[in-house]
Amino acid sequence: MLCHPSKQVPVLSQLALNFAVCTRCFCSVPSETWPNRYFLHAATSDGETDIDIRPYDNPTIFEVLERQPGTNWHIYYDDTPQIWAFRKLWDTRSRHANWYPFPDFLDHVAAGQLPSYSFNEPNHRPSLHLMDDDSDPNPQVSNNQHPENNLVSDSVYPQFASNSTADFSPRRETHRHCLRSSTR
Repeated sequence: MLCHPSKQVPVLSQLALNFAVCTRCFCSVPSETWPNRYFLHAATSDGETDIDIRPYDNPTIFEVLERQPGTNWHIYYDDTPQIWAFRKLWDTRSRHANWYPFPDFLDHVAAGQLPSYSFNEPNHRPSLHLMDDDSDPNPQVSNNQHPENNLVSDSVYPQFASNSTADFSPRRETHRHCLRSSTR
């Protein structure tokens, strides 16, 4: 959070000011994001330390929940979900019925119909949906919080004026400061 001015990330700033915040972050797997996401779901990265796109067959928290009476789960996704790597989560009709497009999450919240466990899978593919790319008549915005995943290509970034349709994309000077601070 030290990398971003409060006005740039107002919701996250308010959460940080009003709830417990850790000043150090430790990941389960000292590596990239995806192995840690695998660990989140299956309590193992299956030996991975890099982003390796392949099927994973490790048992997941979703399967553990299925064995508990009265519990259920949903995965809400936007674009191609990384969690598809766990084939057993969509291998049957009953499991496939637990997958919902992200807009359904908002409807389920409003209706008070969330399951015992929900997982929201953001759009991980912003590089395929650039706002300045005319190849997609309906460009999609990224909704994950990786600064590298902003929606503006490097070639037009200097001229890009951020607005409400942009994703979580800190100014490059701020991001560089964050990287320098995190390596100290």
